[in-house]
Amino acid sequence: MGVVTNTNNKMQACIDACTKCSQACYECFSECLNEPDLKERKDCVSILVECAMMCQMSVAMMSMNGQFSNGRCQYS
Repeated sequence: MGVVTNTNNKMQACIDACTKCSQACYECFSECLNEPDLKERKDCVSILVECAMMCQMSVAMMSMNGQFSNGRCQYS
């Protein structure tokens, strides 16, 4: 079931997983900012932000059944 509608979204499990992934990336990003070796973590921090953004974009596309949704989520 959708959050707003009664539509059964076959990608809901993937939407939920992407939402959790985005949250995990941002939480890790926030913790990294407090580490004394932040400069050495620069690449990791950048990847965390990119990952979170990709997850958020994927959630948006799947939520509206966008034409590229199938490429974002493999479901059976």
